[in-house]
Formats: sequence, C-alpha cells, structure tokens
Amino acid sequence: MAKVAYLTRFDPRIFPRPIFFARATGAKVYQIRTLVGHLRNPNKRLEDFVKQQLIIKQKYINFLEFDISKHINNCYRQDKTYIIGALIKEASIAGFLKKLSYKYDLAIIKNLVGVIAAKLAGIRAVVDLMDLWHCDRDYLAFSPLDFVALRKAECVIAWSKAIAALLRRVGLKCVEYLPFGVDLNVFDPLKADPRLIYERYPQLEGKVVVGYSGGGHIYHGIHKVLAAYRLVEKNKDVVLAIQTWGQNHLVREMIRRFHIEKAVLIEPTKFNDPLRLSFLRAASILVLPVSKSPGVYLAERTTMYQFMATGNAIVAEYSPGVASVLKDGRTAAIAKHGDVRSLAEKIEFLVTHGDVAEEMGRNVRKEVEEKYSWSALAPKAREMINRVAR
Repeated sequence: MAKVAYLTRFDPRIFPRPIFFARATGAKVYQIRTLVGHLRNPNKRLEDFVKQQLIIKQKYINFLEFDISKHINNCYRQDKTYIIGALIKEASIAGFLKKLSYKYDLAIIKNLVGVIAAKLAGIRAVVDLMDLWHCDRDYLAFSPLDFVALRKAECVIAWSKAIAALLRRVGLKCVEYLPFGVDLNVFDPLKADPRLIYERYPQLEGKVVVGYSGGGHIYHGIHKVLAAYRLVEKNKDVVLAIQTWGQNHLVREMIRRFHIEKAVLIEPTKFNDPLRLSFLRAASILVLPVSKSPGVYLAERTTMYQFMATGNAIVAEYSPGVASVLKDGRTAAIAKHGDVRSLAEKIEFLVTHGDVAEEMGRNVRKEVEEKYSWSALAPKAREMINRVAR
C-alpha cells in the first residue's frame, strides 16, 4: 500500500472524508499549514486550528483590499484569495509539503488550495474534490489558479458522476469517481430511538411526517419544499418538519410568507445527534430539493446519502447529481426540476400509497448498504490510490 498523507483546511469532525481515507488507505491526516507554523508547534491540536479560523479569515479579508490582481481577474478561490494572494499562500505552505514529501508517496488534498504548493514541493498530489467551486456565482466559472491546480494534479477524485463527466469534458486526463456515501457505523437512523423525537416534539406523533434536514438557504432549494407542502397541507394527517444547520430563522420567515400552519422546526444538532437520527427515522417522506447553483445541481450531496440510510421514501427534485444515484420509481420519486407542482404531486402520491413508499424505502436502504456505505467504498479507494501512486 502506498504511503499517503491527506491534507485538509476543514474540520474533519464536520467534513469527515479524511477519516474515510485514513481507515481505507491508512492515510495520515494533516491540516494544511505553513512550515514555520509546523516547526513552531508540530503537535498543534485540531481545536487550536478551529479557534484560529476567524482570525485567519479576517487577515485575508484585510489583505484582499490591497490585492490588485482582483482587477485582472475577479474570480476568487474558495479561500477568498485572488491571484497574487493565492500564490503567496501556496508558496507559504510549500515548505510544509516539502517536509511531508520525504515521508509519503502521495498527498491527497481536499479541494484545490495546496495543489500548486505540492507541485512546488515535488510531492505528487491527488485532488479530493468535495466542492465544485464557482466563485460564488450562479453559473460555472473557474478561478485561473483553480484550473491550473486541476491540470497539475496527478488525478482528481470527483464526488459525483456528473462532476466527473464535466472535468473529463474540459480536458482532465485522470478523473475518478468516488462518492462520499455514508458511514453506517456512526450514522444509522435505523438504530436510533424512535421515541426520542416524539418526546421532544409530541405534535409529530401519529402523523405522516414530511421531513427535510439540511441547509436552509435559498441555494439549497428549501423554499421549494415549503411551496410544495403548501399544496398538500390540506391533508390533516400530514405535517411538515424541517431542521437546518442554523438557518431556522430564515425558514421561520418563509413559513410565515407561505401561510403554512402545520410546520414544526426541529432544533439544529450535529449531523449524527440522536435527536436528528430519531427525526429522520420518524419521517415518512423525506424531500430533497436542489437548485441551479452548480455546486448543488451537479453534486451527489451528503444529505442525499443520509436520507437513503433512513430506509424511508425520498421525493427528490431532478438534477444530474440526483439522477446518478436515485432511480425514479425504484429508490425515489423524482420530480421535474423547478416544478413545485410536480414535487407536491410526488409527495401526495406517496402519502396516499404507503405500500409504494415502504418498498422504495427498502430498496434505497439496500442500495446504500451495498454501494454507498463506507465499508463498500473502501476497497475502491485503496485500489484507486495504489493505481495512481504507481
């Protein structure tokens, strides 16, 4: 097995892909940092990195005001740097990667910051592309340095088939597909206490719960869940339950604007909190909206795999990312994209055809166990990394 380092700018407790690679390939996980920072404190704790994020972010915001390269190309990277700032940052972390190059055959880097540094340091880099970054625009656009990073990487691992196809179309020679999937050892709603959600929210008990748990911004498509439910709310046995990652105040205002009466907002929790797992298990139907934002439209979202793990029926809005995994009539009911009435019709059909909903739930749970659980994906990850490292 190749000796692999996995480098990330993100908190692995929230974005746990490094943990998957550590288990699957034996990769050692590192936070991306400068060589000077590493030499000062080689054993820096994860908590210290997290505390520093706001300070570092403010420093970059201040620097951006003086980065004249934004007048040449104003498509910034995910870390909000333009060309000059990005090159300075890449050069500053190249020394740390050089040090790693003496110990490892390969560096897997989450997203694109650090890939040019790896090239400068002489260590082979594989991009684990969690996000298809598009400069916060509503259409696909690449930062110049991001496109260079994609071309310089040994290989790019796409988390969705649609994104993999796009990257091949723009000329990348090595693109692999490895979805995020779900770790059923730490996220399994079928093992959750079904009474927990009813004890906290008794108004859900005995109802057909139409549920959503995920991002609460417009670009997540949450407003379409509310608009579709408004069309089926006349059924007195159906109630809408929504949980977001801290955007409940936004959703509360949307509920008011849509004049929805039977809606319950579930308090935000960690992704695998017992309350959230209990809520997902209790939901009769889970609704997965999308938007035309490229990072959502083309993605196979973490939320989708979590919904699949519940063994409950899913109503999903069509997107290339959704259609790559879910099959209409077998593992989900797929509505037309952007058609709220179609979304409502799919929800209403499953509400009135419980046997169909149950069969879809069984099918989708089997699919996630056999194809998209971490244990099922690990052999592919090992084979892929060994092949690229040769």
